[in-house]
Amino acid sequence: MAIDSVDNIYLVGSTQNFTVNVEMCLVKFNSLGQYQWNRTWGVSGFDRGHDIVIDSSDNIYFTGVLGRMYLL
Repeated sequence: MAIDSVDNIYLVGSTQNFTVNVEMCLVKFNSLGQYQWNRTWGVSGFDRGHDIVIDSSDNIYFTGVLGRMYLL
């Protein structure tokens, strides 16, 4: 979780769709906690968001993994 200079809240993580793909997800809430938007990224497989930071200019940086999940 990260908070910008005007108290907007950003969360990064994963979401699963109906085809069992797991995608990286970024979600924004305003300073009142009201949902604003979300974005997802991924390739066919298992993608995860790990960490998020916001700099002093309100630029958002986040990390994650784009990859496939294999059954062993």
